[in-house]
Amino acid sequence: MTGRSATKGERPRAPIRLPRTLARAAALSLAGAVALTASLAGLRALDRAFPPPLNPPALSREALDRDGLLLRALATPDGVWRLPVKLADVDPAYLSMLVAYEDRRFRDHAGVDPVAVLRAAGQFALNGRIVSGASTLTMQVR
Repeated sequence: MTGRSATKGERPRAPIRLPRTLARAAALSLAGAVALTASLAGLRALDRAFPPPLNPPALSREALDRDGLLLRALATPDGVWRLPVKLADVDPAYLSMLVAYEDRRFRDHAGVDPVAVLRAAGQFALNGRIVSGASTLTMQVR
């Protein structure tokens, strides 16, 4: 046999055991992490299986001349100007600035920014009121 064995008169060492409360806390933490992961996976699967209806917003009415040039545009019934534009017609610098200002981690998350959610929750807990939000560009686009 390899290793140390107890000689006559020596008691074998008892294995090191974690206190029960620490073991229970670890087990509860693990169970909570598993439950949270399963819940998030289930919610994501439900969202993909039953996506919400995404009705495009009403566009502004336009009057065009015979060559297709805009003569006049009218606001939507809710008073908002929504003119159609192709992505190729938007300045890439504007899009970069928009992403940088509105949602710095836009390309790092799938629509919900966990860092922003934790920050906003912490600020709410410390101040007792909403200090900042955690909305992302994905949430703001209809």
